[in-house]
Amino acid sequence: MIRVCPNASLWVNIYQRLDEAWKKLGSSESPPPMPLVLAGWVYSSDCDKQQRWKETLEWASRHSLSELIPNLSDSDYYTTDWLSTSYPEQHYRSDRYAVRTRPSQAAIKRALEVLKRDWNLIAGEELGGVCEPHSLTGAKARRLLVTVFRESSPPWGTWFSLSPKPKRETFTSFRKRINQTLAPDVYVDHVDFELRYRV
Repeated sequence: MIRVCPNASLWVNIYQRLDEAWKKLGSSESPPPMPLVLAGWVYSSDCDKQQRWKETLEWASRHSLSELIPNLSDSDYYTTDWLSTSYPEQHYRSDRYAVRTRPSQAAIKRALEVLKRDWNLIAGEELGGVCEPHSLTGAKARRLLVTVFRESSPPWGTWFSLSPKPKRETFTSFRKRINQTLAPDVYVDHVDFELRYRV
């Protein structure tokens, strides 16, 4: 069996520890790499997950925070017999999804402006009151980074994991509203959340 990365809930726990320690250090460098959970888990290959975990270990070592990562047993890891190098077939079949190219910088800028302007309508007043769209990233600008600025929990579970149905469907509906707002120029596959509580 090949160790790919920690199981999602454990990975989130490790990320939160590293992020809290990074904030206390007051470092001007980049924060720890975001774990590939939620949509990030579904829309990433095993190689992507393994690479992100390696980046996390390297980041922790570089910041002298490796002691915050516990010794992990096989049961703590997502394991596989072979490493996939692409998304699961159902997520990229050509008969279901059109091939998309990177939008222009003008379209990306316009999309972010629209998201910020209409965020309370897209997210709802309660969710819109605790988080805000930050940036569109990735090779094709299909990752939306959302900053969470007030301590809270989203309706689908936590910022890094989904509850079982029907709560899980609230996240699907949330992402669908984002894409309905951005269509047809920009399409979001992933929504990542960054915890940055304001004092």
